[in-house]
Amino acid sequence: MYKKLGTIALTGALAFSLAACGETEVKEVSKNDAPKQAEKKDKKEKAESKIYKIGDTVEVNGLQLTFSSAKFVEPNEYVKAEKGKVLEIAFNAKNNGKKDIYFGTSELKIADTNGNQFKEYFGGENTFINENIASGNQITNKMLFDVPEGDKFVGTFKPTFTFDEKSVKFEFEVAK
Repeated sequence: MYKKLGTIALTGALAFSLAACGETEVKEVSKNDAPKQAEKKDKKEKAESKIYKIGDTVEVNGLQLTFSSAKFVEPNEYVKAEKGKVLEIAFNAKNNGKKDIYFGTSELKIADTNGNQFKEYFGGENTFINENIASGNQITNKMLFDVPEGDKFVGTFKPTFTFDEKSVKFEFEVAK
């Protein structure tokens, strides 16, 4: 009897957990009026393949994300930048969904134009690492990456808690 109830409870919990993790939805956020239904489908397909720039706003699974600047900053005097430079990327992340959303620097992969990927820089003060953002709340902060000298980098944002492989690309031109 207890085995049957345990099996039913376990099956139900598994089905519920899989239903909670759906397909990644990418939407470009615009300031215009709501588009017609046919335009929505075309915009969704374009949004998934588009490369966004600094200042563009995109919504991924209810997380509205805007990267506002990219610039080189001085490394911490005690933590050397292995590649030579520290790239600071300022952002705003707002939860437009109904549940908490996880957002972290591990979801943004930074690479140069040749595809060489770089790691986070952990020597900064008051920088962002990760957070669960409550529904309706937002975070404005900065991420740091250990990179070589360059004027353009590509960021690939891929949400952690999804089963598909969809991602959003951003192009970061470093401010002079």
